[in-house]
This record gives sequence, C-alpha cells and structure tokens, in this order.
Amino acid sequence: MKRASLFVSAVGVAVLLAFATVSARPEQHDDGPLRVLSASVSANQATLAVTGAGFGSSPTVYLNGIALGGVTASADGTALTAPMPTLGPGSYELVVVRRSKRGRDDDDDAHRVGDFVLTVGAVGPQGPTGAQGPVGPQGPIGLTGPQGAQGPQGVPGVAGPQGPVGPAGAQGPAGATGAQGPAGPAGPKGDTGAQGPAGAPTLTVGACFGGTCVSGVSLNGGGNQASVSPGATVSVSFNYSSIGTGSYCPGCVVQYYVGFSHEATTNQPPDTPASLNSPCFINTVFGNAAQAGSTTQTLTAPSTQGIYYIALDRSLQYSCIGSGGLPDGQPSNNQIIGAIYVQ
Repeated sequence: MKRASLFVSAVGVAVLLAFATVSARPEQHDDGPLRVLSASVSANQATLAVTGAGFGSSPTVYLNGIALGGVTASADGTALTAPMPTLGPGSYELVVVRRSKRGRDDDDDAHRVGDFVLTVGAVGPQGPTGAQGPVGPQGPIGLTGPQGAQGPQGVPGVAGPQGPVGPAGAQGPAGATGAQGPAGPAGPKGDTGAQGPAGAPTLTVGACFGGTCVSGVSLNGGGNQASVSPGATVSVSFNYSSIGTGSYCPGCVVQYYVGFSHEATTNQPPDTPASLNSPCFINTVFGNAAQAGSTTQTLTAPSTQGIYYIALDRSLQYSCIGSGGLPDGQPSNNQIIGAIYVQ
C-alpha cells in the first residue's frame, strides 16, 4: 500500500501557523487519487487541519504511525480536521489513507493514497543577545604538571689564562729565643663561680619495645629533645605501629604509655615524680590485628631542674591504669624516645 507523507515541525506552544512546500508524485486512478496539499496546526496546538482531494468520507490519519481519533472530513473530501495530540517540537510523518469500498485501510489500493513529502515549520526570529552575566568564581588551581626533561648541557666556555704569580715577600730573620723565667708563686684561690646550665643530653633514642614501634617523635613541635621551664606542659607527638602479636602473654590485654621514668637515670635527679605518665594510647589483646596511627600525649615537666628521659612502656591490665609511674620502672635504652631539660 502506498501512503501520503507529511513532516510537521511543531515548535513549542509558540507555533502560530505552519507553511508548506509540497513535492508530489501522484498516482492516477479512475476514482481519483488521494492528494495532500497542505497541513497546519492551530495556534493553541489543539487541532490539525489538512487540505487536499480524494479524502473520502471517513479517512484515517496517522502521525508517526499512530492513528489519530476524531477525524472529520468535509463532504466534498477536500479537507479534514483531527484533534492534535500533545507533541514537543520536531518533525512528524503525516499519512492520510482513504478507506476502500470494502471499508478497509490495508488493501493495496493505489487510488486511495498518493506519495507526498511535506515539511512544515514556523520559527520566530532570533531575539537579541542578552547582557553578559557576572564572572563566576575562580575554579581551583589545577595539579602541577610533570617537570620537563632537562636540556643538554651547554658547551663549557674557554678557560681564561692564568694570571702571573705575585712576588713572594722577604721573610724576616727569626728572633732569638729568650731564656725561660722562673715560675711565680701560686695565687690565692678565687671564689667559685655560678654553675652554668647543663648542656643538651647526648641521647640515643630506641624505636621499638614489646612489639610496638615509635617514630617521628616531636616535643613541643620540635625534635625529640626540648628545654622547658619547671612545671611546663610538654606536648609529645609521635607515630606508632604495633605488630598485634606477642608470644610474651598470648591473649593478655596490653596497654602502651609514654612518660617519665620514676627511677634515676644518668643525669636525672632521683626524686623524679612517679605520676607523670600519659594515658595509654593502645589498649588491645596480644594476638589481635596490627594497629598503627599517630597521637599527641601531654606530660607535665617536673619542678626540679635536671634532665628527664621520656620512655615507652606497657602494662598488662584490663584497661589503662591512669595516673602513676611507668609500669616497668627503670626504662632500658630501647624504650627511651626523647628527653627534656628543665631549667
């Protein structure tokens, strides 16, 4: 079966009227061929109107292959109208089919259709360009690109000539060595001067103890040694990692602390306070998964001048023991992580 085709461009609700350019290749028949001459959509997009010839009394109208309901044809078969479905802007194929004498649309009856292609559309003139909007905020700075390859080294310049050696000055004669005089009597002993401040401690800092390692120690934002006033707050920052295993006491709960030793070490007064350790920063069970992180603990410097060593220690309790000295007392060298000088 042959069909008459019409492409309709519907541009929003602003379409006022469609205009048409028709290319026709009509097929002749004794009963008169069906012809489509024009098509338009009403301003409110509600009604489709088609003109032509040979529509018959009850034609069928298809838009993009979908039959439209409510088609009404004029008595002379030259015009028809149909309710327009809601469509967005675009082009649509329009097909009009006249029923055969047997009341069917699908008979291959050439005189009931013609072959037409019609493009319909209406677009208003382009409006003026609007005012430029404000400049948006600056986007984030992009990543720094990779450094380019180093260029080849230039050719060294020609070395200049060496200047002449200046003349050596004349050496004067050596004087005669005088005889050594007798030693004078010893003078009286002077008063003892005030004691100068102690120098910074020479410290070899260990890193690991009991399956836990400490690194990157910083006292009050500096290195692993610091000078502070008596009673001052000491901030101890460090990274830690625990292997999470232990053959020493499998299944036991273990805690790790940092603090001052409560027994004397080299250059450390014997009255070091026994209540200046930090809260524990690990509380786990031997054999659990490894732990790692960073922490900052706060200590209070002793009130007596001297050098005080900060050490890593552990306890085997069910929870942190709170205030008190380091559980193991005197630290070994591989437990010391820093030192302060109280002055």
